[in-house]
Amino acid sequence: MSTNRRAVEFSVCDGGLGIPRTLREGHPKLRSDAEALDLAIREGITRNAWHGQGYGLYDSYRIAHLTEGHFEIQSGYASLFYSPKTGLHVKNETIPFNGTLVSASIRYDQPLALEEALKFKGKLYTPVDFIELSYDEDEVGNVPFKISDESDGFGTRSAGLPVRNKLNNLLSMVSGKIIIYFESVVLISSSYADEVFGKVFAEIGPIDFSGRFEFRHMDNLIKNIIDRSISQRMQAS
Repeated sequence: MSTNRRAVEFSVCDGGLGIPRTLREGHPKLRSDAEALDLAIREGITRNAWHGQGYGLYDSYRIAHLTEGHFEIQSGYASLFYSPKTGLHVKNETIPFNGTLVSASIRYDQPLALEEALKFKGKLYTPVDFIELSYDEDEVGNVPFKISDESDGFGTRSAGLPVRNKLNNLLSMVSGKIIIYFESVVLISSSYADEVFGKVFAEIGPIDFSGRFEFRHMDNLIKNIIDRSISQRMQAS
């Protein structure tokens, strides 16, 4: 690869039945394995619409195509290859590939609008907001964060690290407060409290911390543990 051509390359190999054999379950009139591979990268093509919508290979091929990358499939008695220079070629092979191999490169020195690449039935893709899917954001931008649902434990720093990462991500994604609920949480360790709340406090400062977080249904013991962790962080700064 030349130094001025920047791309991410990936390969996925599946030792299963292969595309031609499985695709014939829903498209029994396919005449060859090459025809099956050509059909597999078309929009909405799947062996069973109940189990899938047929956008995996289509989306991968389209993104590679729009970024001037390459795309290749080997499966059964056929292969498919696309490159900007040679275009799309599908051919039958005399030696079978048992399973499926998909290789592609996506250039990141080329502009790409995902909403254009991921067109569905001619319509532009509209991204779904992660907050809308995962949290019930109210009219002023506040989101609830039930800590018992977000943490696998409350006794170690390692249990607190993913929770802190979630809170930091939410801080950058929501405009209102993060309301942390402590129902069903009986006790947390000092290490957990410091990893989650002490470090977030140190990172964003006291004004932002008090303005962006609200704690509810928290008993006095947990409150004292969190207060002590924050106080120790203040003294260390």
